[in-house]
Amino acid sequence: MEQKSIIIDRLKSISHFEGFTAGELAEIADMHSIFKSFKKGQLIIKQGDMDATVCILIQGDACVRNKERPEVEIGTLTEGQIFGEMTYILKISRTTDVVAKTDDVWVLMLDNELLEKPVR
Repeated sequence: MEQKSIIIDRLKSISHFEGFTAGELAEIADMHSIFKSFKKGQLIIKQGDMDATVCILIQGDACVRNKERPEVEIGTLTEGQIFGEMTYILKISRTTDVVAKTDDVWVLMLDNELLEKPVR
């Protein structure tokens, strides 16, 4: 199965994309630059950054930690969960680190430019 088909199948399984047509899902899947993959232990978002990217976990698991106690896992993110939205909404720095908990983690990264783009 090619990567585009895999991405479309993953998107279909996430409730945020339930109302999307096949064409709209294909359009998202074609936007390769907005998908990033991470290996276990890699930092997805970093506490203190002002990056306003909103993330949707497409595959795998991630853990939430903070710099004050990096050995303590505050929470776990699973497929379909949105994270990083508070920085976008409130225009504040990131309050936690998010780290890939499993290998082959895929994240849909929605940056400010994409989020502000008018809907056709």
